[in-house]
Amino acid sequence: MKKVLTAVTAAVLALICFVSCAGTQPEDTLPENTETEAVTEAVTEPVISEIQLTSGGKSLVTVVRPDNASQDVIDQAVEVRKKLSNVIGGITVNMGNDFLLPNKTHDAEKTEILIGKTNYDETQSVLSEMYYQDYCLKTVGHKIVVTAPSDERLTYAITKLTTLLSKNVYKDENGDYWLKPEDFSFSANYKVKKLTLAGIDFSKYVIVYQKSGTMLEAAEAVQSTLATATGVEIPIVTDKEKESAYEILIGTTSRLEVSANITEYNVYFSGNKLVFACKGMNSASAAVKKLYTDKLSIGGEIDIDSSLSLKGLWNEDEGTPLTEGADVRIMSFNILKESYATGAGWDTPTSPRGELLANVLEKYRPDAVGIQEADALWIRAINYYCGDYKPCCTALANGTENYSNIIYDSSRYDLIKTSVTAYSTSDNKSCRNIAWALLENKTTKKQFILISTHWDLTEAPRVAQAQELAATVNALAAEYKIPVFSTGDYNARQDSTPIATYRSLNNMWCSYYDAEKYYNRYGSCSSFGTMSSVGGGVIDYVFATKSNTKMLASMTVINCQTQYISDHRPVIADIKYTD
Repeated sequence: MKKVLTAVTAAVLALICFVSCAGTQPEDTLPENTETEAVTEAVTEPVISEIQLTSGGKSLVTVVRPDNASQDVIDQAVEVRKKLSNVIGGITVNMGNDFLLPNKTHDAEKTEILIGKTNYDETQSVLSEMYYQDYCLKTVGHKIVVTAPSDERLTYAITKLTTLLSKNVYKDENGDYWLKPEDFSFSANYKVKKLTLAGIDFSKYVIVYQKSGTMLEAAEAVQSTLATATGVEIPIVTDKEKESAYEILIGTTSRLEVSANITEYNVYFSGNKLVFACKGMNSASAAVKKLYTDKLSIGGEIDIDSSLSLKGLWNEDEGTPLTEGADVRIMSFNILKESYATGAGWDTPTSPRGELLANVLEKYRPDAVGIQEADALWIRAINYYCGDYKPCCTALANGTENYSNIIYDSSRYDLIKTSVTAYSTSDNKSCRNIAWALLENKTTKKQFILISTHWDLTEAPRVAQAQELAATVNALAAEYKIPVFSTGDYNARQDSTPIATYRSLNNMWCSYYDAEKYYNRYGSCSSFGTMSSVGGGVIDYVFATKSNTKMLASMTVINCQTQYISDHRPVIADIKYTD
């Protein structure tokens, strides 16, 4: 099963101390996953029989991986095949999976290298004696079993295999290749020797999350942490599965309605069910870390009784209140489309970042946000995590998905009108658009128009887009005679020709140039997982029409783990209406 330990997780790891392998550690910290921890290693003498790999210039061995393997395991199986081919003189090695037709069995006499958790009896027999952080390389009959209970630890077993192939393959006098097999096993020193929950053996539990929600990553975070501490990886199922007697519930499920604030977590028992009241992966990770620190870190045999009550904040960063005298807070934020991140070499699942975005919104309380790269996955995450903040402008008139859209605080504003228009010069019809929304304050009845846009990556189209955007601003300001705010990822520095063109064609304040107060002057763009520098990467701005506003304050949000949401940071402008 593919774990949540992917790039965004690795990034969020740093901020929530996601656990790995248990060893002798201080009680208030989670154990580190290293090869130098206390282990029991068993290296057997080479088996007497040797394995013939080739005959007459053809391979006799097949590399086999699970039919339902994760992409990581598939990639590792492919690398094993390449390595083996290299050491047997470039002869092509067969590759297959463990799929079986009904009433069929695997051929026990066939020479095969079994990678990961295959359904072969040989693999299952080896796995039955292993725990979560263990891994091994073992010859069973004609099979070389290379396996581990977790995909993460399988990497170590693969390394042992490649070392074995490098040193123990030889060619006989007939030109055929042979392997002298060796067995290797690694057993981690699990801190918790036995865990019971309200007197029930932990291994009898399953983890349950809501099938229709976005909590799988949260369930995996809890599973991984508990497995690392105990060596026992309990199953994860959705709440559509038949209810069992002993369950760990993650967030709201069909089993139980729970109450959880976006910045808080709560862990408690409800009957035989252990409940993690949380909103997502980040809060679940913090909650299970707290459970480890308070209850499991002492090690040995542990029972967590039904009186358990753990509460806390998973993110204690404080926001900045609205500047005195300001009427409205406007935010601009490119929130990084998941597939764009993958193309840049970052593995950043949307859902965990949705919880981080919700935390920013709760701490800074913008009235409305111009967002960019907000695809359908992001809209789903926003609807799930972000409470009163509702998306609009999600599609063009022809139905094409629009990534430059707007979210607004529906508890304070009514949405009066929206529109989305594609730029005439564009390299991406979903991305390069002008979206705008007319919002009305429920209490004061004051109105404003917010624009969200995302300019091209090259300068010539950006200049043309600057001209079209300026024309739109001027037309809206003339028609409605209310403040118009323009937000976006302009892909242009403050001293660039496109920005100069845009400013020359409208009568607008710019958050970077014209604020009366600057909380900071950090840049808005940097690599995912890294913090912006002062003055660097300035390509996101908030503009406001001069005739009816005053730009009181500007800032870039650099806390609340914004570096793990996107390769951009949110830019905020606090603005006052004028007559």
